[in-house]
Amino acid sequence: MWANDHSPPHVHVFSERAEAKIELGDPAGHPRLAENCRMKRSDLATALRAVREHRELLLRKWSEIHG
Repeated sequence: MWANDHSPPHVHVFSERAEAKIELGDPAGHPRLAENCRMKRSDLATALRAVREHRELLLRKWSEIHG
């Protein structure tokens, strides 16, 4: 999560030479893959699962940082 980033709330996830941007979710709470730059399916699945599991914390942090 970058301090000078833009809406909608999202996180950037990195793996070896790869990056994905995952939006924190719609009102129903489903994270959404917004961008994928060379990240393997297995790494994407792990990242989406982690975002889903920690979504409330990530949204609180987004709100603290971005208002």
